[in-house]
Amino acid sequence: MKIQTVACVCVVLILLNFTSSSNFNFPLINEYLQWHNIRAALFVECRRIDWVELQVITNNLKSNNIYVNHWDMSGGDDVADFNYQHFFVRLNYPICVVVQWECNETLSMLTEISKRTMFHYERYWLIFGRSSKRMFSTLSGEYINVDAEVVVSEAIAKNEYQLSDVYNPSVKRNGIFKMGRIGSWNKISGLVMNESNTKFDRRHNLEGLTFFAAITIPLLPPNKTFIEHIYSDDPRYLYMDNMSKGNMRVFEILSEMYNFKMTIRRATVWGRIKNNSWNGVVGLLNRSEIDMAISGLRWESDRYGVYEPTTNSFYVQILFIFRHPKTVDVLNIFLSPFVWKVWLLIVLVGIVTSILIRNFLLLENRLSAKSEIIATTSNDDSYFNSFLSMFGILFQQGCTDNPSFISTRIFTLTYCIFSLVIFQFYGSFIVSSLLNEAPKTIKTMRQLLNSRLDFAMDELPYVQDIFSHVFEESALEMYNKIMKQPIPFLPLFTGLDLVKKGSLAFNTDGISAYAILKTSLTDDELCELQQIKYVGKIPTGPGVPKMSPLRELIKIGIRKLHETGLIAHVWKTWISHLPKCQRSDVDVVPVDMIHFSSALYVLGFGMQLSITLFIGELCRNVYFRLQNIRFIKPLVK
Repeated sequence: MKIQTVACVCVVLILLNFTSSSNFNFPLINEYLQWHNIRAALFVECRRIDWVELQVITNNLKSNNIYVNHWDMSGGDDVADFNYQHFFVRLNYPICVVVQWECNETLSMLTEISKRTMFHYERYWLIFGRSSKRMFSTLSGEYINVDAEVVVSEAIAKNEYQLSDVYNPSVKRNGIFKMGRIGSWNKISGLVMNESNTKFDRRHNLEGLTFFAAITIPLLPPNKTFIEHIYSDDPRYLYMDNMSKGNMRVFEILSEMYNFKMTIRRATVWGRIKNNSWNGVVGLLNRSEIDMAISGLRWESDRYGVYEPTTNSFYVQILFIFRHPKTVDVLNIFLSPFVWKVWLLIVLVGIVTSILIRNFLLLENRLSAKSEIIATTSNDDSYFNSFLSMFGILFQQGCTDNPSFISTRIFTLTYCIFSLVIFQFYGSFIVSSLLNEAPKTIKTMRQLLNSRLDFAMDELPYVQDIFSHVFEESALEMYNKIMKQPIPFLPLFTGLDLVKKGSLAFNTDGISAYAILKTSLTDDELCELQQIKYVGKIPTGPGVPKMSPLRELIKIGIRKLHETGLIAHVWKTWISHLPKCQRSDVDVVPVDMIHFSSALYVLGFGMQLSITLFIGELCRNVYFRLQNIRFIKPLVK
């Protein structure tokens, strides 16, 4: 497999000795450009040439849709004063440079290119020469790193060339300059490239070089260094700093893949602008004090040009976590089983049946008094007793009447069956309300704002900074509400302890918080956990300094880990999610105080009403007794 750059510019810097066309091989250059799918070529010649011949070459390249430009270095301009940025840099295209080694200006030009760090993966370089040893010796002193695309074309015979690539694993870290054969060209076979491996497959061995790295650990557990904390299995702090720990595992795999070592330093923040300069890991990258940042960094517009990102190796999920408040209405528990129309119908049926049973009992008593044949027990045929009996049956309290007529008994039995059916529906609903999870009514940020919960935010910098990138109205209102709290920022464990008590909605990174809550909450408390997401998953990845030669190496390595599933394994280990409710449908669920308190309210209301009426009746009796005494005294006189 070959790595192709689509729609790219190859700056074909042909430092030609144009006394004859044999100083370079145009078919080789043409095939090389097509091999890498290059669409532009920049000619740089080292002395005046035949413009007709140059025009022929230009037309041939243009016929293959390749843009052409040139620079004549023999025109008298100083190589050091040339505008390299204007000529060589193409924002949308990498540049490939083809050099004729024998030109007098070549070494000076290569030195200037090396000073400007232009031996970069953005540019292709193709160097023609007669001696690979001389070219190797000279190029070994230039700033050519592991990402460079520098190919040496050595003429080993007439119309036959051997192609080799040269690189240093890291000039900055004292690597060893290398050369390896990657292909050949001859007039018969044309360009033959080694397709068995890619550039970075050939350069995967960094030979044990030591690179400087940084990792972000804001706070350390007591009596631990940051290295001890990263590898600690202490349950209390195991899931603290998940992002840094997860990325550390990724870089351990990369160090084995590419055979390099790391000297790691700790930073307390990811990066903020302070006094017109960046601090934290971003500041270390911007000043090139480190070669790579192990901690994941977000891609933000204000960081553009400060460092170079690689690719996604981890992600964070900022959200609100809280225990959902109980939604049971203590005044409405025993009215919930039926809608108001059903309750109204039940009351109407009770009133109608009470009136009918009173008439039945009244008729029985009159017939019994007139006929000695009908022997019945006299029943109280008052309206109060009838209402008391019928509603006693409805409430499963039995009936005190003893009807004699068969018709009355059938009527009473039918009403008993009706009350039994109603009771079954009613009791089933009450039991199911105890077994089933209470409905969650807080599902949006607006509903959370209107709740009675307290609010706080994690003191981690990237959690605090998230609101500066959110533009939803309710989220901004929430931020203002948090900032008005007496203590708006809390440590992770303090905030989660308050979440456990059910009094706080905590804004934090869920990938760490859920893992900690799983070990501290009971099954019932886990079932009450609720989350409100107001931003999506935020991808993060390692960063490197600008123009770092390690950028592509790290990027390709992480993507290979994605393909093999190792990144997924790291995520499964260090990224936690909202735990599922483990409550079983067959669990024995006792009646809690919230449900029981409604019965106490009913009892208290009845007792208070009874006492109030009793006092009224007592006062009424005392009043009539005094009236009777006043009426009797004048008669006695």
